[in-house]
Amino acid sequence: MHIKREIHSLLFLIMLPFFLLAQDSHLSFSRQQMYEDYNQFVQIVRDYNPQINVREIVTGYNVLSRLESLRPRIDSVCSNHDYFKLLENAVSTLVDIHAYAISPTRSPFWMPLYHNTTFKAIDTSAIRSVMRYYTESPASNCSDNPSFSFGSFLQYIDGKYYTMGEIVLKGKNSKVKICESILTKVNGENVDTYVYNNLHKQIGAFVRWDHKNRKYYCNMLRLPLSQITFQDREGNEKNVNMALYPVKLYRLSSGQKKILKQFPKTESKNVVYFENSRVVYIRIPVMSPGIEEPIIDELFHIFQDYNPEKIVFDVRNNRGGSDEVWINIVERLICDTISFPTCIAVRNQEDIVNYCHKQWQTQLTKYNCFGQSFACVTDTFTLDPDSFNMGFKGCFYVLQDQNTLSAAHSLSSLCRYSDRFISVGIPTGILAGRGVGPSLFQLSNSKFTFAMECDIDFTEISDALDCYQDNPEILVQTSLEEEIMRNFFHPKYMYSEQYLFNKDTFLQSVFNHR
Repeated sequence: MHIKREIHSLLFLIMLPFFLLAQDSHLSFSRQQMYEDYNQFVQIVRDYNPQINVREIVTGYNVLSRLESLRPRIDSVCSNHDYFKLLENAVSTLVDIHAYAISPTRSPFWMPLYHNTTFKAIDTSAIRSVMRYYTESPASNCSDNPSFSFGSFLQYIDGKYYTMGEIVLKGKNSKVKICESILTKVNGENVDTYVYNNLHKQIGAFVRWDHKNRKYYCNMLRLPLSQITFQDREGNEKNVNMALYPVKLYRLSSGQKKILKQFPKTESKNVVYFENSRVVYIRIPVMSPGIEEPIIDELFHIFQDYNPEKIVFDVRNNRGGSDEVWINIVERLICDTISFPTCIAVRNQEDIVNYCHKQWQTQLTKYNCFGQSFACVTDTFTLDPDSFNMGFKGCFYVLQDQNTLSAAHSLSSLCRYSDRFISVGIPTGILAGRGVGPSLFQLSNSKFTFAMECDIDFTEISDALDCYQDNPEILVQTSLEEEIMRNFFHPKYMYSEQYLFNKDTFLQSVFNHR
């Protein structure tokens, strides 16, 4: 018996190198190279990310600690696919809308967009070759368990995840229908706890901080194929093992369909004038250069015939682009200069400070705050009227929601510094404000390339919470019914004049404001 055990042990030791060789056959990098890359990633975050201490002060979330907890997973990586997914998880750990991997979903063709904000040398030719690592070897058993998302049919509203419509799950021998319920648990764990512990598995662009309820949440929540628990209106719980239901169907309930039929399918316009209220409504769906030209043309026609009292910029669901879009519109409208203070900070690292000094042609002021050393450029940002302006002297209202991002958020953040700009809506839940956009970084061994925000808006801040720059002056509370409309009413009808005037809580707040 002992002899047999010893023979088995000997055979195991003899075969172990071959097992390890087989395991690593889908890897292009050694474990040492992986660790070197990962350590380099952490060091880049430590040196250049200006958000990490601010984020921890406000939310309690320690980015560097989370990154440390992911590092040991390198030992169990079995393929190139797994390795790059681990690095993507590390990037998601930053919970920043401007932090993401340059992967098949983020094409190298995006590279020119960051030419002016990338201060580290990037081998652009290597990025294309990196793309094959995502597909040349499949995900292995060493990967994280597969996940799924209910998409828009699971919405976070005021602290809870509500199911929207009917979710029908079909398995081999059974079917489950989930309707008008709240997601409460994942694998027996409170859903909020699950989200907080698994932020690295979520898409960073959808992660938000709920200031009111003091917790992270995620619309487009990724869930594991395991047991999840729903609670209906009567408080009854339903446990569902998602692994048993490969087929998932999403549809609206009959009651919700009735809600959507309340309004005629009148196509929306980007510019609407509400004559009785003397309000000009301007929807900017994206900050894409050129989109402002037909908007400006329409505004000229309105100002020829009317004398508006208020102008509304709707940048809900606007995920950014170029500041020049909204700047061009505003400067065509105003008849006098509007000035705003500006204080943009970067980490006090010699290479990025020298880069900013060269780009901005100004000296940076160095000081310490939030436990970090920064270098700041302090200036005045001005909006100067175009020579062919429309002479508007009234107030601008900016409608924002949790999907107001990047350049769109630059517009809404100005409302803090001018009486002529008033923000309306809900907090975005992101560290935002004005900035210069993300920079690209590349790891030495794998050439894994990722974007990361390297600046932060310190304009007129008194504490870490001010850095979010996202608190609207007029707070709006939407109902479940309105969220159904916002998510499922076709976009071309969603912003129709009829809906805006009769149902839109955001715009109603503008009409009623004096």
